Amino acid sequence: MLTDLIANFALLAGFVFIAGRLFRRGLERKRSAGYRLWAGVYHGLCGIALLLSSFRISETTIVDFRYLAIMAAAYYGGLPASLLAGAIVAAARLLLFEDWSHAAFNGAIMAVAVGIGTGVFALGSRSARRYWFSSVAFTLVVILIGFVGVVDSLPSVYGYIGWVVAGSVFIAVQVGFLDRSSGLLARLIQTEKEYRKLSALHEAVMDAATEVAIYTVDLEGRIGTFNRGAEKLLGYRADEAAGHSATMFHVEEELNARSSELRAERHRAFSPFEALAAQSADGRTEAREWTLVRKSGRRIRALVMISPVRDDPFASRIAGYVLMAIDITMRKEAEERLRQANVLLTELSSMDGLTGIGNRRLFEEGLYREWNRAAGQGSPISLLLIGLDGFRSYNDRYGHLAGDDALRRVALCLKQHAWRPSDCAARFGGDRFAVVLTACGADEAARLAETIRERIEAAGIAHEGAAGKVLTASIGVATMRPKPGDEGRHRLIDLAERRLLQAKQSGGNRVSGSSGRASVAAYPDL
Repeated sequence: MLTDLIANFALLAGFVFIAGRLFRRGLERKRSAGYRLWAGVYHGLCGIALLLSSFRISETTIVDFRYLAIMAAAYYGGLPASLLAGAIVAAARLLLFEDWSHAAFNGAIMAVAVGIGTGVFALGSRSARRYWFSSVAFTLVVILIGFVGVVDSLPSVYGYIGWVVAGSVFIAVQVGFLDRSSGLLARLIQTEKEYRKLSALHEAVMDAATEVAIYTVDLEGRIGTFNRGAEKLLGYRADEAAGHSATMFHVEEELNARSSELRAERHRAFSPFEALAAQSADGRTEAREWTLVRKSGRRIRALVMISPVRDDPFASRIAGYVLMAIDITMRKEAEERLRQANVLLTELSSMDGLTGIGNRRLFEEGLYREWNRAAGQGSPISLLLIGLDGFRSYNDRYGHLAGDDALRRVALCLKQHAWRPSDCAARFGGDRFAVVLTACGADEAARLAETIRERIEAAGIAHEGAAGKVLTASIGVATMRPKPGDEGRHRLIDLAERRLLQAKQSGGNRVSGSSGRASVAAYPDL
């Protein structure tokens, strides 16, 4: 009996495994008539095999697992499959044993009944567990009814039912395990397809981005993938770059400067790659301009974006980094040319077109800036207002072209003086020039004015109508000490104009206000 029992369970295991391989797809999609027919035939043949492998548990009782094959047919193929399997088993019960007794007909009817009942339960059950529970219970009821009047010994009935229940549990557990395994396998296959699709898409994107360098690195900065854009931008083949540090493309001085900056912020040392990917190591995408060195040695300016890569999007652990570099050399060169053009334009807009020295706009800006600085620092500010003596008669005698040349020579005398960066020399208008002197007292301003007067006279610009036969200049000097919030810089100009007028009325070719006492008396320190 034990040998027969083991053989029956082995047959059950084999039949269920084959059925799981053959019919598992039917559980995932709509089942066709051909599929149901094939499921019914297969399980009907399994039922015959189990019928032929029956084993005796008593002198009057023989046990077989034919009903389990019918229940499996209903599970995989529904009512049509279970009806067909039940009919095949019933026919085999009558024909193979050549036994047309009451018990034979009773067994055939029970097989058909089980086929109908389990098929109905397969239609109405939403879960496999509910189906197996309902089908086993129904089959046991059919067996009990079928045994009425056929088996006199209750122990034999109970033994039969016990083995059927054991076989049912065995097959239900095995079918459930195979279904779960099949589901996992299906999801694994689907996941693999999606991975292959994403991988192909990733490779396509990497190859298509020929104008953007894209490369991945591990946590140590060693290069993994290296797209065509990276080969084009940096000049290395992918196999040449693989395994090397991403810092091989960077200028050492820039990395050291970044390391020092981070060390000051975070109070620890940083390796070159740690300096490169500092923000990305914190889980953020970092974009920064770097100088990259091509294989040829030529340096380019690039915008490098570094993003962390995680094994699991929901995990915090970083597995590596992806770097994207865009060549911005031409853009930076264009920006530099634009900057230089703007500087030149600013200089030209502040330059007097005739003399090449600062114009009235530059003078106004310089006076405003230095006045506020002097007010903030509590220092004096001086203004030299320079006017050429007899310049109208010079123009009448020599003409306007000669007058323009004379103005340019006077401006040259001013430009040749070693002014401080904060000082401002400009054409005030007509034949007058102005010099703003920061942190300069009255006496020092007067000495500078006298130096300028001497230079203009020494320039030897011929003027037959002048007393000394050369063009000379008169200079008015004004000095004030502004206070914060005072907007009285126009009074500084007014004072300088008064001093200039005083110098001209005194015969010209002189400096007015040279002692500083006149300016202090007329306009006390502000």
